[in-house]
Formats: sequence, C-alpha cells, structure tokens
Amino acid sequence: MIFIPKQDPKQSSSLLIALLLLAIALYSVPYVTTILPAGVWQLSAVLVLTVLVFILARYRLTSYKYVIEDDLAVVKLQGAKEQRLCLLSMAHARKLLTKEEADAFKGKCKIFNYAQNPKPNKLCRIYFDDTSEQLIVILEADEALEQYLKSKIG
Repeated sequence: MIFIPKQDPKQSSSLLIALLLLAIALYSVPYVTTILPAGVWQLSAVLVLTVLVFILARYRLTSYKYVIEDDLAVVKLQGAKEQRLCLLSMAHARKLLTKEEADAFKGKCKIFNYAQNPKPNKLCRIYFDDTSEQLIVILEADEALEQYLKSKIG
C-alpha cells in the first residue's frame, strides 16, 4: 500500500504569516522605543525568520510517502527529489499505540515523527521492537491506512 498524506495549507500558512508579522514587528521596535539596543531586536527578528524558514521547509516544501508491504518505507519528497528516510521490517512491528501509551515511552526509545501537517487529524504510532533497539514511528493516516496497519501488525 502506498499512502501520501494530504497537506493542509491552512495550518502552516497561518503559522507562517504570524511568524512573518512577528519578525516585522521585532525589526520595527527600535524605531519606536529605545528600551533595548536595536541589535537585540533585530537579532530576535532574525531568529524568528530562521524558525519561519524551518517551518516553511518542513511543512510546505516537503511531503512524505509511506510504502507499506513487508517493510515500512518512509520517503521524503522535495520537488523531484526523493529520499528514503526509514526502512523497517513490519515483522518487528508489535503494536499500534495510543497517544498515552506512546507518551509513556518518551525517553525510553527513539521516536520518529513523519507527519505531514503541524496538527494532523489522525496519527498512527507504530511500536517496533528489534533485538537491537526499540522505536516508535509516527505516521499521519486516514481510516484505510489505520485498518491496513492493524491487519499487518495484528
């Protein structure tokens, strides 16, 4: 099964616009007040712009493709370029976790988030247990993908 989560441009666009307005406001503050030196405000604006570029690259310019058969492959799509980020055997998938169960594993195992949107509607958290390490892979899913994963892990 190949699944490509849909991007929700409203989520990232509103965040990007808010960050851009904050950066403009921070850059403009030295012209209104002299509470702190201008360099402090401008450095803050540059830091906000750095976060803006990261969010733009992570959520708008990048998408993911999940290929699930005997293995789980997560492929990052950026323009015409494809890069495989993850390849795990589904034989080592032990369970689909709830949010509470996954939170209990924080700090105990590696967690990889391959969700497409900042606040996705539905997430599948797959727990993998290999002899060498334990990890959780978070995928953005719909009902069909969740049922398919349950049948593969079940």
